[in-house]
Amino acid sequence: HFCIADLTGLKPNVMAEVGMMMVLNKHFLLLREKGDSGTIPFDVSHFQLYEYQAKPAEPGLQVWNVADSRFESFDVVLDKFGERLPPETGFFSASPAH
Repeated sequence: HFCIADLTGLKPNVMAEVGMMMVLNKHFLLLREKGDSGTIPFDVSHFQLYEYQAKPAEPGLQVWNVADSRFESFDVVLDKFGERLPPETGFFSASPAH
């Protein structure tokens, strides 16, 4: 129903999965490791991209919001993404992870 894709290294299988999500008109969230030098392909370059960086001193994953030029908690980004998902995805009715 949706996809969270890490574009770090532009792996062909990940790019194919993102392409299928585009063809099927499904929702997806794009991430990549901050500092990755790969050029984002033109067909996905207009979608919002979040860059992450592991920071052991900080709790939780912080991601760089390229569009807004600031760090955000991945939890906040994931919540915003979840709010855009249609109810039939079952995202909100799923049991919480423990």
